[in-house]
Amino acid sequence: MMIKQKLNAQQVFTNHAVSFMQEAYDVERSIAEGLMAKYISDIDVSDPTTQHLGPDYFATQILMEENVIEYQPM
Repeated sequence: MMIKQKLNAQQVFTNHAVSFMQEAYDVERSIAEGLMAKYISDIDVSDPTTQHLGPDYFATQILMEENVIEYQPM
């Protein structure tokens, strides 16, 4: 049950991050999904700090890391 719950949490986190990339930075859905697929296994979505920062923060960090957007001080 815990594995299914974690996968669901990862999917929700990923979906929100993908939507944020599309809406805030006009990134194509397929590109956003590919970027999240690359990084989601490194993000502990059950961690309280991760939950506090939220998918928007991680989406922005990923876009900067991949040079899709310019560096933005957070």
